[in-house]
Amino acid sequence: MASLFQDVKYSLRSLRKSPGFTAVAVLTLGLGIGANTAIFSVINAVLLRPLPYKEPERLVTVEHHYPSLNDLYAPVSVPGFLVYETKKQVLESAAVETGWAPTLTGDGDAERLAATRVSGDWFRTYGVPAALGRTLLPEDVADGHERVVVLSEAFWRTRFGADRGLVGRTILLNGEHYEVVGVMPAGFRGFFNRRAQLWAPYVFTPAQRTAGNEFLSFTGRLKPGVDPARAAKEFHNIAAQVKAENPGQLPADWDLAVTTLNERATGSVRSALLVLFGAVGLVLLIACANVANLQLARAASRSREVAVRVAMGASPGALMRQLLTESVVLALMGGALAVLLAAWGVPALLALNAANLPPAADIGLDPLVLGFTLLVSAITGLVFGFAPALRVRQSSLHETLKEGGRGAAGDLGSLGLRRGLVVATVALALMLLVGAGLMIRSFARLVGVDPGFNPDKLL
Repeated sequence: MASLFQDVKYSLRSLRKSPGFTAVAVLTLGLGIGANTAIFSVINAVLLRPLPYKEPERLVTVEHHYPSLNDLYAPVSVPGFLVYETKKQVLESAAVETGWAPTLTGDGDAERLAATRVSGDWFRTYGVPAALGRTLLPEDVADGHERVVVLSEAFWRTRFGADRGLVGRTILLNGEHYEVVGVMPAGFRGFFNRRAQLWAPYVFTPAQRTAGNEFLSFTGRLKPGVDPARAAKEFHNIAAQVKAENPGQLPADWDLAVTTLNERATGSVRSALLVLFGAVGLVLLIACANVANLQLARAASRSREVAVRVAMGASPGALMRQLLTESVVLALMGGALAVLLAAWGVPALLALNAANLPPAADIGLDPLVLGFTLLVSAITGLVFGFAPALRVRQSSLHETLKEGGRGAAGDLGSLGLRRGLVVATVALALMLLVGAGLMIRSFARLVGVDPGFNPDKLL
């Protein structure tokens, strides 16, 4: 540890003596590592982190599937949900939800809210208990008992000042009194409406019970031991029964599609995120090659210093350790800059939402992402520091010290390695440019597709 501490101190002193080299290297590494950190934060939230519900692998969604209508997937209707709920054999519980936008009045300014109306088993299906009070129960959807709400923690804190005495009191929504029965834990969000500030029971009207309007998002919890394939088979049989009981009312290929919530959250973006991660990985390799080249050029200018240290008794192993430590310190400085760049880049990614990220994803720089950045920084330092350290070990003490030794074969070998790094950098950059060019060309072709009519001035 004493030797490592001494190596770190020497590295910082050496980097301080070369501010231009240090600034360029840190900025290069910061951009490369920062891009990887930003993309990994999205991958961590979307692909790696489990959904914030109890046993999320048992949660599925059921949709109406119309293959003949451009492979359309639609929400379920009220009559459909009532049928599926009674015929289910593989589900432990089932629930539906739909959006709601009530206006809160009373204390303070009137406010239009983002809310969700849910069926009685909705909270039981997601398996997350209330942090304060209780959640909604099946009896709350009985006519005359539906004037109750559960608040999100963020809304309870910002609008009502985290008043624990609010539970049991009423608030005015659309001019009607609703009793607050509970507050959910911090960070809880529904899968289909992550912006919801409160949840209220949904009581189906007699007209809705016979209408075929498809507007309800269906979530079910599989019974223990039931896999999604078995559930899909059962709902396929239910679809066949529904078509037989309603001849001529549904397309012949109409079906019920069962998808796990994990697959629903990641299926449409998994490939895009992995491609992005591979692309920014190439960017990091380019950064490593550039910094390794800078390190080799700098090592050539420090060859006599290194030779003198060897002549005074420093072992080649100790010199390699010193140079690798210097590279890792440089990479950690780049990692610190990368965290700052990623903290700015992640909100920019979310604002663009180019990959159509799932609504339940809570994306940000958490400890796992920071640990990833630290690991990548350390590995990066070892990768681009290995070549200069190896050149030091292979260098000739006598050739370097004697007058005119700068033109020795060892320097020619270093020059060849540097040229090789330049070739590798250009090759990697060309790969990225070709890929980007093909993407732009594909996008241009999509934009230029003739829709078969003149779209000008049409809304």
